[in-house]
Amino acid sequence: MGKRIIVIGGGTFEPIRNHLSLCAPAFGVTARHIHKRLEGAELHLTKMCDWRSPLVTNDDVEEFIDELIEDKTVG
Repeated sequence: MGKRIIVIGGGTFEPIRNHLSLCAPAFGVTARHIHKRLEGAELHLTKMCDWRSPLVTNDDVEEFIDELIEDKTVG
């Protein structure tokens, strides 16, 4: 069985105050194109692209990547 391929895309937010954040604007277009070309790949977008996503900040993305590194099913 092959390894899972994960594609992550989208910008992140960095909270400054309750109603203020800095952001790295990216809307997942490149990640979506890559995902279409990699059959069976999993697409994970940040909150900037998908309001349901738990990936909001760089720290969230880093934690997710750390989990993927430990996952032996990911290639």
